[in-house]
Amino acid sequence: ILASAAKSLKPGGKFLIDLMNRDCVIGNFSSKGWKRIGREYVLEDRTLDLATSTVHSTWTMFTLNGTFAREMRLRLYSLHELKRMLEHAGLHFLNAWGNLDSDPATKDNCHLKILARKKG
Repeated sequence: ILASAAKSLKPGGKFLIDLMNRDCVIGNFSSKGWKRIGREYVLEDRTLDLATSTVHSTWTMFTLNGTFAREMRLRLYSLHELKRMLEHAGLHFLNAWGNLDSDPATKDNCHLKILARKKG
């Protein structure tokens, strides 16, 4: 994705990405969670593989039309990993924030906004 973004930008073009913050997810990890979406419910069962920083989830959706399950994997990255990946893709890291109010990125912000610029 980062290589495609870099390829599509003109030299000096900027790239903004919003990701889950690995450190916040790990620090606040919960193996189960419920969500209500309208008149339907979702039960999420999660495991965290620290060796790969991957959350494995099974979502069970209770809908008016029955019950459905979906499996999902989410690979999480730390800020230093993302900086290295950006550089490898030809993007220069400019800054990172924890929210759209430009508060600094910390382990307490569960989202990470990163701004980079295409080299050249």
